[in-house]
Amino acid sequence: MKYPHTLLYSILALGFTLGIHRGKVSLWKDTCPEPIAVFPLYAAHLPAEDQQLLRQGIRAETVSELTARLEDYLS
Repeated sequence: MKYPHTLLYSILALGFTLGIHRGKVSLWKDTCPEPIAVFPLYAAHLPAEDQQLLRQGIRAETVSELTARLEDYLS
């Protein structure tokens, strides 16, 4: 999956967290109270372990770490 350049550039400076927003897998930048991206995947379709991790928030420090996580969930 390819991500819009603006999304990648907007998260380069800070860490980010994957979680759940309104039932969907979502991405937050550290300083934003609202997600900067909501993906077309309902967390309920994922295994229970992944749902729990997303509820707790999955922290990522690099774009490659984020990309790997998203590819796991969205592919």
